[in-house]
Amino acid sequence: MKHGLTLSKRRQLVFYAILSTGLIVVYSTFDPEFLSFFPSCPFHSITGLHCPGCGSQRAIYDLLQANFYQAFSHNPLIVLGILTGFYKAVIWLKYPDSKQAPNNLLYHKNTPWVILILVMSFWILRNIPLFNFLQP
Repeated sequence: MKHGLTLSKRRQLVFYAILSTGLIVVYSTFDPEFLSFFPSCPFHSITGLHCPGCGSQRAIYDLLQANFYQAFSHNPLIVLGILTGFYKAVIWLKYPDSKQAPNNLLYHKNTPWVILILVMSFWILRNIPLFNFLQP
C-alpha cells in the first residue's frame, strides 16, 4: 500500500482548496453587512426570528479581518464550526489512511446528538430576550 494521498483524495483536496480560496477572496473583500448581493436568511425574513446560521456571513468576514471578538458576537457556532473544520482537515491530511487516524471526538457515536442539542439550544436561546447577546 502506498503512503500519502490517493488520487481521489488529491482531487478532493484541490476542489476544496479552490472553493475555499474563492470564498476567502469574496468574504475578505466584500462586507456582507453593507452589500446586498449576499443572500439574506429566508427564515429570518419570514419569521423575524434568528436561525442558528444568522450572522454567519458577517462572522466569516470578521474572522478574515482578524476581528475575532466581533466574529464570535455575530455567530459563535460558525466560529466553532470553522475551528472544528480546521481540526478535521488537519486529521484528514495528516492521516490519509483512515485506519491510521487516532480516535477523536468527531467520530464518537454521541457526537451527532451533542451537535444537534447544541444547535437547537442555540437556536432557541438566541430568540429569547434574556439571551439577546446571542443575536447577530
